[in-house]
Amino acid sequence: MVLSVLLPKISKGINLDSFTYKYIGKLKSVFTVMFKKSSVVSLFVIGLLNGLLPCAMVYIALAGAIAQGDALAGMTFMLFFGLGTLPMMLGATYLGGFVSVNFRNKLQKVIPVMIFIIGVLFILRGMNLGIHYLSPQIDRVDPEVTQCD
Repeated sequence: MVLSVLLPKISKGINLDSFTYKYIGKLKSVFTVMFKKSSVVSLFVIGLLNGLLPCAMVYIALAGAIAQGDALAGMTFMLFFGLGTLPMMLGATYLGGFVSVNFRNKLQKVIPVMIFIIGVLFILRGMNLGIHYLSPQIDRVDPEVTQCD
């Protein structure tokens, strides 16, 4: 998350947008073909390609699904991730027209700052520094040691 904010600022001379637009354009063309077909195979391909769309939240959810340890638990995780994001996505689609252009422009400037802050918080929490609320100390329990009362 931190790199997604800093990389465009650091790499001024490298044009990442052209690569991104080409990549997304190719995916869109495959999506278009698959949506025109009405078969189980095309829906399966659409589901697979959906994971290749550039979206940090989807990547985080995929990492969470992989961390579940088995396919059924991972599939359930992704199902609930999709169901959880559905209301917000529908709201953004249907209510987006009510938001002024000025407010959207201001929001576009705030989003990278928020992503950076959340990324730094995730890093701090993972460092296990013992800072109350910010990076709490997590006690490891050794599975080999059992306590009997």
